[in-house]
Amino acid sequence: MPHLRLRGFYHDAEAPFPALLDTLAALAGCPADWFTVEVVATRFITPASPMVEVLWFPREQAVQDRIARAITEAYAKESPTIVFFALGKSDYYEDGKNFA
Repeated sequence: MPHLRLRGFYHDAEAPFPALLDTLAALAGCPADWFTVEVVATRFITPASPMVEVLWFPREQAVQDRIARAITEAYAKESPTIVFFALGKSDYYEDGKNFA
């Protein structure tokens, strides 16, 4: 945790990693190996920009803003939309146990 989903990228979505992961980990205050990154094959029916979804336990607004800026800078060519999904610790399970 956190989990990043990258959708609709026209260029190599994996290119900025692992340098971006190191930056995100430092900003989020957790180890880089806590991140899961998923590149989802997407076919848009209507015109759309690439999207990065960030699923995580919420952090302060300033941290979220810095994370969004780092992702935007890493994918400047694509100009992605970034959406944060805040997960409650009681809603997230690992090995059958939640984080609450």
